[in-house]
Amino acid sequence: MENFKIPNEPIARLGRGWTSSIAISSNGQYLALGNWVGLCLYDLTSTSNTPLWEIEHGMINTVAFSPGGELIAASSSNDELKVWNIQHKSCVTQIELDKSISRISRLTFSTDSQLVAASFIKSSRVECWDLKTGVSFAKFAGESNTGNYIRPIIFSPDNHLVVSTCHSDGYTNVDSVVVWNVLQGKQITTLTEHTSDIYYLCFSPCGRFLASGGEDGTIHVWHVEEWEHIHAFTCNSSSRMIPSYSAAGTLYATVMSYDTATVKVIDMERNKQLWTANVLGNTIDFSDIDDWGNNIEFSNGSHLAYESRHEFINVWTFGNEHARKFTHSPISFPESIVFLPDSKTLVAEYRHESVLLWDVTSSISRPALKAESAGKNQFMHVSTLGNLHVTSLKNGVVTLWAVDNGERQISEYIEHTYKSTRPALSSTSNRLACALDDGTLSVWDVQSGAKLREFMHILDQNPDDRITTLAFNLDGQLLASESSSGLQVRLWDVEQGKEIAEFPSDETNLFRGFSPCGRYLACGTENILLWDIIQCDIYSVLQCQIEDAFEYSPCGRYVACGNDKVIFLWDLICCENFMRIYLPSEWSMYTLTFSSCGQYLAGGAWWREGWNKVPICLWEVATGENIATFLGHPTDIQCLAFSPDGTILASGGYDGTILLWDLKPYLSI
Repeated sequence: MENFKIPNEPIARLGRGWTSSIAISSNGQYLALGNWVGLCLYDLTSTSNTPLWEIEHGMINTVAFSPGGELIAASSSNDELKVWNIQHKSCVTQIELDKSISRISRLTFSTDSQLVAASFIKSSRVECWDLKTGVSFAKFAGESNTGNYIRPIIFSPDNHLVVSTCHSDGYTNVDSVVVWNVLQGKQITTLTEHTSDIYYLCFSPCGRFLASGGEDGTIHVWHVEEWEHIHAFTCNSSSRMIPSYSAAGTLYATVMSYDTATVKVIDMERNKQLWTANVLGNTIDFSDIDDWGNNIEFSNGSHLAYESRHEFINVWTFGNEHARKFTHSPISFPESIVFLPDSKTLVAEYRHESVLLWDVTSSISRPALKAESAGKNQFMHVSTLGNLHVTSLKNGVVTLWAVDNGERQISEYIEHTYKSTRPALSSTSNRLACALDDGTLSVWDVQSGAKLREFMHILDQNPDDRITTLAFNLDGQLLASESSSGLQVRLWDVEQGKEIAEFPSDETNLFRGFSPCGRYLACGTENILLWDIIQCDIYSVLQCQIEDAFEYSPCGRYVACGNDKVIFLWDLICCENFMRIYLPSEWSMYTLTFSSCGQYLAGGAWWREGWNKVPICLWEVATGENIATFLGHPTDIQCLAFSPDGTILASGGYDGTILLWDLKPYLSI
């Protein structure tokens, strides 16, 4: 989506956004990607791409091609539905949706491309519009009021019927197929063979058969005339089944296996496997992936498009042995970003994914780790000298890598499970801490690979309790650990191998980190408690009632913390609040960061209803003056970073992109 106009003119946009929906045209010519930035159309014959719609806020919910491939429809979380003519790249219909109802889940065209229908998330509602007028002419609701987030919908070949799903009465995780007669405006039947969620529906080209597939590893087929159940094709309970009829009427199925991390295409009538691909290799336990198979489309039994681990899009055409791959980054959304000392490279850590290195000048990314053994679930660690290390988690093994001109594997530690917290690397890069699900904490010497210490953080009897946070102090002699249930924070002396303190959960209730000087440990939400590590007692209470944003200044003297009304600036030496920066009533700060010189403070907000873009503000610390406000992301601001030379501010958004802002017109550099 490099061709999109960038609002407020940042220097660059890094990444194409987090994909929320994909679709492939029935003739296999076009691939559409809807994401949290907008809608982009790929011509698969030339691999060129054209941005069609950049949304002001929210995200693209779903996209769908017309049967002939001449039109494409997309809906956004801003309650908009638009239809484009692909050849002319023009919007031909724009429909404003009722904001009082839930958002659209799925879209479908009638076979003559004159009508479009939509299902809605967590509802049984279905609505149909005439594309020439944009007027709604039919609304249906099932006997049950609830539905899944993913609710497939389809017209019959003669356009007389529209079929969708809703939850079965009395079952919250079991879907039924619901059939409506469009002309008569009434429900015809409810089909209840499935035992779990239904994600896909399709009619045979002749219109005599309806097939449904979903999460229970089964495809059911009904004869349309009497709605007689005639077939049940079963794979296994840990697979998702996607039915699709070929133009000749052959029923194929895409089988997405959670156990083996594969995608297979099977001729269901002959029980013959036609094609298979390993989606993830052996990179990660498949069960830890959220909704990995939502971005997949099987069109007319001949073209399959799927997103492989949010890293690239694969397009397979029947008869071709290999899938075509389209690079698609970033992979999710950045949780943390930091510039390297030269201010030319930005390091971004993406949620449950890889670490990418972005060249600020060219806006080109490369993975921090290229080795196949690295897998996903990578975490970045930047030392006080600016050296970059990455830890990767794979098959219960933590591997530590040094990243300079390439990656160098330093050591492996076979004591970790994925659902535990991220490893902690000391700021001097000489000690690594890992956690197990049972609360065992291991501290390793990086140079020798030897285990230095092992501690036991006693967990609550709640089976979901686990270690959520590990952090070293500045010199790596102390380690803090936090557990999720009760939010206990414990402090460990690595040198002496003993526990120093257990901070009361009713007084800590959220770990905020060590101060840069290393003497204080901050905890709390409603108020921030600064614990004096030497005295093992409360040094100061910052009465600020924050929700999310908290940041130390580089010198360690000041703390910035904010809520939805005000940002407090505290002087830790004087133990007093020396400034309040009041925010507009609709704002709520999510992230704060100081410039390396400590003279400036940047803050990024949560998205709020009615906003077109989410604000990023820049203040002067000494005066509290708002120097600049940048508007570019359509969703929450996740992280911020100043370049060391103070010329660039980088902002990472929940939309999956990073924007670079020129600070030279605003700062005294």
